[in-house]
Amino acid sequence: MRSNKANRPQTIDDFLSILDGNEGDDDDEVTVIGVEQDKQAVKPEASNKIDDIPPTQINEAKTSTLSSKIIVAVAIVLVLAVAIILGVALLHKADIKRPKTEQKVTEVTNKSMEYEGVIYQYTGPVNETGNAEGEGTGVYSDGTYTGEYVDGCREGKGTFVTSDGSNTFTGTFENDMYSEGTLTMDDGSYFEGTFEDNEFDTGSWYTSSGIFDGKMVNGQYK
Repeated sequence: MRSNKANRPQTIDDFLSILDGNEGDDDDEVTVIGVEQDKQAVKPEASNKIDDIPPTQINEAKTSTLSSKIIVAVAIVLVLAVAIILGVALLHKADIKRPKTEQKVTEVTNKSMEYEGVIYQYTGPVNETGNAEGEGTGVYSDGTYTGEYVDGCREGKGTFVTSDGSNTFTGTFENDMYSEGTLTMDDGSYFEGTFEDNEFDTGSWYTSSGIFDGKMVNGQYK
């Protein structure tokens, strides 16, 4: 492929002669025509070398790794701190020895008691001041009570039976008097309701066979 047209093979025979090794004079000018390279830029292969990575990306990677390590370290420290605090609290709680409070229960038998001028013979537990406290039995001049006491007073659930057996009350007491319950008469009839100053207040009367027999409202029979 000579640059001078006159030096190129002019016939087929000349071309075949060149192929056989007879290329003509060595003084002939030889011009090498380079193959034009593709003008499109060839994408460089990705490099794994640290020197090929831009400094900005290296710094970002280092910062990200450092932040992750800091977060993990802080989390570990917090977990350890919580564990230590809980452990110390449990040990401290275990070391605390709460004093055992032993309540001595004192009981009396047939002891004379008095509450607001009412005298009775009491059998049962008493408090530190010596008054009836808890569930006991008191024998009064008009009957016998078995039930709850609070500082010498009939207070709470209990049953009172009159001395002559004319009636029996079962229910709750308040301030040493009937409050609410059932008062049964000696003929079997009974009243269910509330009481005011040991008198019938509001409720219903029934016969001994349980048949409704009347109503009371605020102490008045209806």
